[in-house]
Amino acid sequence: MTCYILEDEPLALENLMDYIEQLPSLEVVGFQRDPVLAIDEINRLKPNVLFLDINMPKLNGLEVLDNLIAQPLVVFTTAYDEYALTSYQYEAVDYLLKPFRLSRLVTCIQKLEKRLLINERQEPVDENIILRDGRKHHVVKKSELIYVKSDRDYLEYHLTNRLIVAIGTLRKEEERLKEKGFLRVHHSYLVNLSAMKHFTPKSINVGEVEIPIGRAYKAAVLKQIEEQG
Repeated sequence: MTCYILEDEPLALENLMDYIEQLPSLEVVGFQRDPVLAIDEINRLKPNVLFLDINMPKLNGLEVLDNLIAQPLVVFTTAYDEYALTSYQYEAVDYLLKPFRLSRLVTCIQKLEKRLLINERQEPVDENIILRDGRKHHVVKKSELIYVKSDRDYLEYHLTNRLIVAIGTLRKEEERLKEKGFLRVHHSYLVNLSAMKHFTPKSINVGEVEIPIGRAYKAAVLKQIEEQG
């Protein structure tokens, strides 16, 4: 497992690093004492585990979690026990009260390994989708395709990092992609529901784009979103 350590106390950081060096199942990919600098590093490195102090200057550990794109498995390391209840609200795997012994960290690692195994078993498969552009076939992951827009006789496939334009109708693509989690929300738009960030009765945000919900589709769209939970 890869891990990242955010700890503002030099001695506590040194002790944790020394412990981890004795545990071959853990690899430190980064560490930081400054929570502001750590946020970008964690988002870039994507560690499996984050050892996170709570009481820090500038930002506390909970505020750091609120600013991460994707939350790793979290282990809080703190000298204060009053945050124990809050740690469960952030789905922390463990709560290490400083100072702690190596044996306590070993117990923590066992919890992390179990949680990681469960997450891997539950992780959904990212399906392939074939997009036809004339004679050329593009194989893309479902997660890459954010939405499809109809422009007269053309379809615009908006992916996370590119745009593919092809001749076709949105009606046919709706039939082909609805079983893969795509939903028609407007006469001109088909969206990937797994890319949805938030919605209102009038629009749905997928990726960084706000898509209008057509009046004729409103009831069906809101019902589908509610059923999906």
